[in-house]
Amino acid sequence: MAADRFETDVDRALADAQLRKNFAFAMGSFILRRKAVFSDAAETERLRTLGNAIKQRALSRLPELLEQLEASCTRNGIRVHWPKPRQWQTASYLKSSNPMRRPGWSRASPWCPRRCT
Repeated sequence: MAADRFETDVDRALADAQLRKNFAFAMGSFILRRKAVFSDAAETERLRTLGNAIKQRALSRLPELLEQLEASCTRNGIRVHWPKPRQWQTASYLKSSNPMRRPGWSRASPWCPRRCT
């Protein structure tokens, strides 16, 4: 089973001293570079808050934005293929923002109620 293999692979990776050393070096380098670029903690938090607000605004407008994208693609000769509703429900990125709880959205297709149903 895939879950069993995952657990085995995780255990093997955690026991690999070279892999752990390489990962620690990479993360340390990343953290140092990030601190060099974002040295002001207050400014970093402001940017993080701003980024979250931008993401939430885009997610709240996603159905409209997807329709605009489809219209633009169609004008440029690109055919848009919408996924089946089940694919939308099981995608991991949907689980993080839980759009299915928004009022007025179809449980079968939260992002594009007119197109995907």
